[in-house]
Amino acid sequence: MTKRVNRIEVVTCGFSLLLLTFCLTSIAQAQDGPVVTSMPAPPPMKFVSDQERSQLEAERDIKKRTQLNIRLAEEKLLRAEVLTNEQDFASVINELGNYQGLIDDALKFLSSFPANKDKTRDTYKRLEITLRAHIVRLEIMRRTTPADYTDNFKRMIEFVRDARTQALNSFYDDNVIPDEDKKKKKENKAETSQKPNEKSNKQP
Repeated sequence: MTKRVNRIEVVTCGFSLLLLTFCLTSIAQAQDGPVVTSMPAPPPMKFVSDQERSQLEAERDIKKRTQLNIRLAEEKLLRAEVLTNEQDFASVINELGNYQGLIDDALKFLSSFPANKDKTRDTYKRLEITLRAHIVRLEIMRRTTPADYTDNFKRMIEFVRDARTQALNSFYDDNVIPDEDKKKKKENKAETSQKPNEKSNKQP
């Protein structure tokens, strides 16, 4: 009977020690702080503020309007760079959403003008050069950004690359391809003008 009681006491003591160890471990983990699972940051919301919209709509000249778009976008990008250095990445994403809206607005505005005008081509070229420099600046910011925000920067860089390609295509589609068409038209005209001469030579 005594041996049986001792066994019960040993088992009870062992269980108590195990329970105590588990409680102490839980307390220690709670002191270290909760385990947080890293989640990707939400994508930026593309927008143009009401004040910026009023400024842009007041300017109808293609060159001046696009210059204003670029200046406002430059301000947003510069602000994003400052916030990146301050590690305020949530605000960085907001600034980039505003930046994206301004660049998108510039492209839509330019598309409403005939692409075969010198002024339109020059404006597209100016925008393309600007976007090329912006890609480099975005890449630098991406390298110092936490993994949670990396996808947002990748998508933003891809957006700027696509915008630059659109500007390039709009510039060259009218600058290079029409020249080739003109050349073909001249060749066809020359062939047409030669045919009557050939017939007149064949007459006795």
